[in-house]
Amino acid sequence: MTIASTLPLIAILLANLIALATAGAAGWGLGELFRLYWIELAAVGVVALFQIRFARRPGALGKSRGYQGIFFVAHYGTACVAYGAIMSSILGSRWTVEPIFWLVVWIPALALIVAHVVAFRVDFLRREAALVSSMQAMLLPYARVLPVQAPIILAAALLSADLPARSAAVLFALGKTVADFGLYAARRREGP
Repeated sequence: MTIASTLPLIAILLANLIALATAGAAGWGLGELFRLYWIELAAVGVVALFQIRFARRPGALGKSRGYQGIFFVAHYGTACVAYGAIMSSILGSRWTVEPIFWLVVWIPALALIVAHVVAFRVDFLRREAALVSSMQAMLLPYARVLPVQAPIILAAALLSADLPARSAAVLFALGKTVADFGLYAARRREGP
């Protein structure tokens, strides 16, 4: 295994550690962490559009990549908005963040975005693009996003069970990091 081939795993781990460190240093709670990872969901969607575009195998049912891209944006975008609305109702007042958050969030958000771009360039363009159709590329984000978001829902449930907000936020961020790294590593082993 070369350094280049492990670069996406390192980038994903570092980005999540930057998110954890920023959250700890800034004293973020669950609302702030959820907003950060919601920004990451949007980045995953943008990367998926590039995966749809660069997948080399023929698409399903003769649909064009443009059609699949539009369908993906509509479906994934709606799912992200609905997810944000559901989580904001679960988090309630914890959804509100201080204005300073918007100045600080771009540090870990940019790290997470860069990690996904590195994974796209190193893994998808070099290896996976030849193996998947544009339809399969359209489904790739769901296989990773859904399990990674499970810790968010668990943390919200723990928070509603009167677990201290800081403990729920830490558990959430650690769970998300472990799930993100583990699922990405498993996908690399198994292929797309």
